[in-house]
Amino acid sequence: MIERVFPRRLFPATDFITVLTGYVPESLAGRGDRLPRLQERPICVGYRGRDVGARYGKRAFEKVEIGRRMREICAQRGISHDIEWTEDKRLYGEAWYDFIASCRANLGSETGSNVFDFDGSTETEYERLAALLGGPVPHEKFRAYTDPVESQYDTGLISPRLFEAAALRTPMILFTGQYSGLIQPNEHYIELKKDFSNIDAVIARLEDLKDLERLADRAFDRLVGSGDFSYRQLVKLVDTTISRKAAELRATLRPPLRDVPGTVEIGADLEVLTSRRERPTEAPRHPVFFRYKSIAWENEDLKSEITRLTRFYTDEITHINDAYRAEIARLNDTYRAEINQLNQEIERIHGVYKAEIAELHAVYKAEIAELHAVYKAEIARLREIISEVRDRLYWLIFIHRLYKRSATGMRAFGQTLRKRAGSLPSIDSFWSPAWRPFPKRRPKLQPESQDFDLQ
Repeated sequence: MIERVFPRRLFPATDFITVLTGYVPESLAGRGDRLPRLQERPICVGYRGRDVGARYGKRAFEKVEIGRRMREICAQRGISHDIEWTEDKRLYGEAWYDFIASCRANLGSETGSNVFDFDGSTETEYERLAALLGGPVPHEKFRAYTDPVESQYDTGLISPRLFEAAALRTPMILFTGQYSGLIQPNEHYIELKKDFSNIDAVIARLEDLKDLERLADRAFDRLVGSGDFSYRQLVKLVDTTISRKAAELRATLRPPLRDVPGTVEIGADLEVLTSRRERPTEAPRHPVFFRYKSIAWENEDLKSEITRLTRFYTDEITHINDAYRAEIARLNDTYRAEINQLNQEIERIHGVYKAEIAELHAVYKAEIAELHAVYKAEIARLREIISEVRDRLYWLIFIHRLYKRSATGMRAFGQTLRKRAGSLPSIDSFWSPAWRPFPKRRPKLQPESQDFDLQ
């Protein structure tokens, strides 16, 4: 495989050493006592993937496909799950480790890509199709370009996240694959066929917690407990390779700068820690040292940038001030005469209209006094007329009220008279025996004895 990718004819004096894509993080070593038991973990199946695009071939497609298919199955069967593959759902740092430790099982697949694009033609074709489609090219549409290349290579590599899952004693459900030959199906992980033909058996194994614990223990012993895949082993491999090549070439190696332990003690020389020249260690340092170095470098870069900007803008401000000072002086010279002329015109107009206003004021003042005298007498006469009319109105109102009261009394008197006069007989029939002025139930009265009181 190495000869296909890196032909000896092109690299005659180069040795290629196979390493892994990642190793066991030593920062996870202290989590063993704080891991929840499988029955206490709230998520049955968990996964975080990433869609890197069809240009990377089948391996990239499988990273999305295992999540997509398993999420559908978990939703249909009511299995608790947390499966995502979009960028906004990515987890990093401690949040990623907490997520793995909260799952009863993690999904996974082989990492890497078998699409070796030596001349860039695959990338060019992908960009062309993406421009035509206006977005990412689906895997099925791009397989015609990647399948012929992938058929020539087979690099089934183990992913760094498998070491993390093993260190956190989380059982793994993995697609069928080689995984760099380090782990075996059903011995270190639950094998899931890529066509999901054995999904029922996989789901059934999730219910056997004892079996899952034994599976996780075997994966831990193989990948973590053995110590074969730690960063110390990587450093040892690099040191051994350098010593071997030096012996072959009969080269003399300089002595190490100093013996540096696997973890740098607190209180080390800060200048050494911030130096851009790294010194080899047997194992990775604690992340705090890298963070300190990054902040120190960023601080130095910011200082340099501030100095540069201060110098630049100081010169720029000085240049602008000089330019505008000359421009202001030029404008003052240009418009000073015009401004003086306008001020003189304003003073002239003010003098002309001031005299005219005084003349108009004198004319209209006498006219106003005359009109005031004339209308003053007229106003007094109108007031007398209004007073006389008011007195007459008072008498008219009094007479109207008196008339209204008298008319009301006369109207009531007339109504009473009509009521009583309506029952009287005519003069001709007054003495007729048939006349009966009162109802029969009352005793008859003689006409000559009737009392017509009209009061």
